[in-house]
Amino acid sequence: LKHRARPPSALMASVRGVRRAIAPMTASGCKRAFAGGEVGGRSASEHVKAMEISMVFNPDDYRRYLQVAGGPGVGHIAGGYKCSGSHARRNIELIYQKAEALGVSLSLEAAVDACFGPKRVQHVLLCSGFYVLHDRGGSVRPGLAPGSCETDGPLGVLALLRAFAIRGVHASLFCDAHNGPVIKAGYDAMLEYFGEVDAEVAARLRTFSRCLPFLSDQPPASGEGADDHEAHVADIFRGADCGGGTFAAAAARVVRTAMRLSHVVETAWGSAGPGPIDCLFALERLGAPYRNIRGRDISEHTEPIDALWPSACPAGTGDGGGGSGSAGAGERLEKLRRLAGVRPDALTLGIGDGGNEVGMGKVAHLTGIAEMAPPGPEYVALSVNGCQRSCDHLVLSTVSNWGGSAFEMAANVLFEADVDYMAALKAKERRLAHLEEHLLRAIMSPGVLSVDGIDPSLQHSVDGMPFDPHHRQLYELLWSLGDSVCQRSLRPIS
Repeated sequence: LKHRARPPSALMASVRGVRRAIAPMTASGCKRAFAGGEVGGRSASEHVKAMEISMVFNPDDYRRYLQVAGGPGVGHIAGGYKCSGSHARRNIELIYQKAEALGVSLSLEAAVDACFGPKRVQHVLLCSGFYVLHDRGGSVRPGLAPGSCETDGPLGVLALLRAFAIRGVHASLFCDAHNGPVIKAGYDAMLEYFGEVDAEVAARLRTFSRCLPFLSDQPPASGEGADDHEAHVADIFRGADCGGGTFAAAAARVVRTAMRLSHVVETAWGSAGPGPIDCLFALERLGAPYRNIRGRDISEHTEPIDALWPSACPAGTGDGGGGSGSAGAGERLEKLRRLAGVRPDALTLGIGDGGNEVGMGKVAHLTGIAEMAPPGPEYVALSVNGCQRSCDHLVLSTVSNWGGSAFEMAANVLFEADVDYMAALKAKERRLAHLEEHLLRAIMSPGVLSVDGIDPSLQHSVDGMPFDPHHRQLYELLWSLGDSVCQRSLRPIS
């Protein structure tokens, strides 16, 4: 896919415009914003909506959207980002517009509020990682096909982790055998980075987050102990036609994943851990039917952690994992979650950029969306590769990493943090873009070798777009929107 870069001067003019707009804001203005007033003439919700719009639309897309949707929009703050939407040629702007027309909420603010508002979560499982097959090296574990985690996902899920941990929510970072080496490298690099920035921030992140041990869904090797999943498969999938084929194998992998998740969480946190997981959050995580943009089945390279999310499949169709769309779905999902150490009523969220990611089942199979496919004969429609897992709150983004950072900055606008890590960054003359660039270099370093998911040969790149200027200036825009409201006068966390 070709990506046309916006001229740096034009991009920076957009960012400068946002900065000029938010410059007059004061601490007293912040207090008024969350008592029903405004900040510098603009409400906090408008700032968050501007982030949401910037993730999905470029300015031309946004103008067309307003012509159809009506309303004044938020163009006076940020009317889209040049490299978003149709610039990437993956239909994210069309999916957003069609889903919204069908009454599906894709609100970034609602997603943040669900996590930190009146029903504040206590323990979130964060999942990312999209395995790319390649022969360029990297940290490949024995028994796995050569490849590594792509660069879209790790940075975004670490942004989510910061948003939760810095507000006192325990965050467990899922690491499977395929993508774990890259995820862990990013996590370690983030802790090291904040260790140099501010000891209090680093301590907060270490206290309220854990990078989980690598999890495999495969049978144990000889001498590693019994594989006692059969009884759970029989119980959870009772009445399903498991037979002896692919469904039976998929069911076994799902049960092993659930059983081992409970174990690795206890291992990471210890016996006095944070309690059951009450929030499941996926970002750029491939879900059933585990097909990439070209329709290739890569299920054997994807541990089925997505089975913990609700299914978007119509009742009776089956979903390869006994999710909530099949007969007896609710009971099966409840049993599977209990086995995994997840509350049956756990909040579920997803961030995706194409349609095959966990949570995107909320929109991928809707009429008018299921038929969508990126331009080019090699790409398939969402009716073929659209994810079968839904969620309570879905956030769309042209690049999933951007969605994670938008959630982080939106949380900064809306809810108080226990330590002001944005102020800590500014004290060291650093910003969000500097942090993200550092983490990207860390996960793409030799020995780790995360790769661009569109073209593995690209260096310092995500989704076919070089970090400069595409990603850097998007992060600058988000930082400006997120830093526009002083943090100490925000909504108290419930």
